[in-house]
Amino acid sequence: MQHPDEQQILSLLRDVIAQSGLTVVDLEHEVGWEPGKLDSALSGHGSLSLRDLFRLLSLLEVRATDFFGRAYGLEPREDFLLAEQTQELGFKKSQKVINEALSRRSAWKRERAEL
Repeated sequence: MQHPDEQQILSLLRDVIAQSGLTVVDLEHEVGWEPGKLDSALSGHGSLSLRDLFRLLSLLEVRATDFFGRAYGLEPREDFLLAEQTQELGFKKSQKVINEALSRRSAWKRERAEL
């Protein structure tokens, strides 16, 4: 029988995997595990070390602090995938600022060439 903390962590890990769109088989293959290892751990028949858990979280692009915060109610429960969307939005904003700066520089160079 598993400790309640282990059950809670495995339940959340199953949810995160489902949200990611990846399958257990995909993750096992990516990590190089034998087929069934992750499924066995998620069903409570096998085990995962902390190192294994952190490796899976990395592949799922979920920060450990977000994961454990959600598991223990220490942070607001948000969709973990929002972090990726926020990062993409930040990249797009940065790209826009850079393009605008390049456009201003090009205009400035044209003005200087006309002088």
